[in-house]
Amino acid sequence: MTPKPMTQAKIKTLVDAYAANRHDDAIKRSLTDLGDGVYTGTAHRVTVSTWIPLRFDVAAFKAQHPDLYAKFLLQDDPVQFARINHR
Repeated sequence: MTPKPMTQAKIKTLVDAYAANRHDDAIKRSLTDLGDGVYTGTAHRVTVSTWIPLRFDVAAFKAQHPDLYAKFLLQDDPVQFARINHR
């Protein structure tokens, strides 16, 4: 059975609720379940977008190309800090 499409009134209510409480995961999930798009409330608008982040696998590159990995290592300037710890 196909889920019933959400009405504009319900979307407006969701956007308003999300603007009032951005930490509510259930509201966020309801909005993201609508899919990518721009959804308008009374005074706010929510943009839902999806992306797939890419990252470089340093460990795999180092394992497969250790000489090339070593060739591109750079040494930064020293960093100092002071930390306060509880006793």
